[in-house]
Amino acid sequence: MSIPATPPPFRSERIPAEIWLQVIEGSSLEPEDIASLSLVGKHLRYVAQPMLFSQIQVTLIKARYLDTYTPVRCQHARYHNRLKKRLEFATSSRIAYFVRSLSIRVAGDRVDIETEDAVKEGQILREMFQELHHFLSLRSFSAQDISLDGSHFDLLAQLQHFNGIHLERCTCTGDLGLTRFKLKYLSLHGKMNGSFGWWIPLVTSSSVEHLSYDAPPPVLQGEEPEILFPALTVLPRPLNALRTLRLPAHAQLFPCFVSALSRCSSVENLYIEPSPSSRFHSLAATAFEQIALSHNTLPNLKAVGAPAHFILSLIMSRTGRASFKHISVWGQNYSAMEMLELIRDRCPELEELVVDLPALHTMAPLDLLLLDFPALRGLYVVTNGHYPPYKQMYRFLKATIYPPNLRSLHIRAPRTSLAEALFRSDRPSADVSTDGDSIPLEKTGSDLISHIKEHSPQIVEVEIVLKKRIRWRDMYTRRVAWYEWDNHGGRAELP
Repeated sequence: MSIPATPPPFRSERIPAEIWLQVIEGSSLEPEDIASLSLVGKHLRYVAQPMLFSQIQVTLIKARYLDTYTPVRCQHARYHNRLKKRLEFATSSRIAYFVRSLSIRVAGDRVDIETEDAVKEGQILREMFQELHHFLSLRSFSAQDISLDGSHFDLLAQLQHFNGIHLERCTCTGDLGLTRFKLKYLSLHGKMNGSFGWWIPLVTSSSVEHLSYDAPPPVLQGEEPEILFPALTVLPRPLNALRTLRLPAHAQLFPCFVSALSRCSSVENLYIEPSPSSRFHSLAATAFEQIALSHNTLPNLKAVGAPAHFILSLIMSRTGRASFKHISVWGQNYSAMEMLELIRDRCPELEELVVDLPALHTMAPLDLLLLDFPALRGLYVVTNGHYPPYKQMYRFLKATIYPPNLRSLHIRAPRTSLAEALFRSDRPSADVSTDGDSIPLEKTGSDLISHIKEHSPQIVEVEIVLKKRIRWRDMYTRRVAWYEWDNHGGRAELP
């Protein structure tokens, strides 16, 4: 009796699980893609399934009892039973090690609920935090509209690799013991309630490297005053570990703003949120005109995203040439040509530029950007005002010479403009004439991008958007693009 030969393993099984894990972690796969990958076979399911639980998210609802109309934050009993089953699976030895973050938030519109169907916020928090000791690799905790106390922070402090807290509109009271945390990432968004300034020990920690702060400005008399910038100003020692800093637009309105920045001399990435309105932008610009930046403000800064008036003051404060690698500039009512010429003359090492032009009436700004920035590797131009007709832009982009190091080119004008008449949906036959030939409008974009990539092979990303319905692109798809700032004020690298 012959013994049947052992079937050869699938190709995926020939590759060790450790290599598959590195490949998946280094890719830009979405959770849906990883879930599909886990269905290929047992080998890949063993590798991919734990990654689906690397982030545990728990969502509560805002509700009110039908009998008393008392507001409550809770979960419906039906969904709570599902949560307990998933939590039981996540705490198993094979899955728990791969859990990296825990997020608890309140979302959705207020709904009515029977009293016996509501599992309150406090019970859910107790059940979640009692299982934290299983997640030995947990690194970050996020909470939104949640009430926390010292017992929750006690359990977080026991985790060996824990280094990130992200809170939004949370309420905390009592003795929290926050000085014991050695955090690397910290986000504080929205108005914090509870004990006044309970979060200050987290901000002033000497270990924080990435800080994102976005509290709303006090608008009513009697509201709690802003205390972050005064706290940074009076710190006994500067924040030498801080590398990235993200601040709200209203930060510029505080007199101690510049003094606070001077205590963050090690910051390499600074991002100030765009102004929410033209009136707010004018107030910020007027207030900032009365403040002078010194030449040693943020001496190690390499990347900055901020309104035009701040960028202007920052560059002018440098005694010599500025060593910025990345600049993102936006705002209203500023001279685009003067700003670009200043950046060109004072920032010769600039590699990435994101510019929000108030309007683009001629090709002069684009001409300056493409011809006078030879070291540029990434260019992202967006205008929400007027821009020239597409015929003129088409001819310019096809005839210009692109910087030899340019890798990524994006030109976006997504709103209505002077060129809209050329692209109305009732004129699908509009043509662009080039060299005596008439090219249908729907083919001009692909023709232009093909021309750019043929004559400038160093460019690996091209995107041209004139309206939401008129978009041509030839680029890689990534989770985070180089021209976008993340939640802490950091950025991804160019492709």
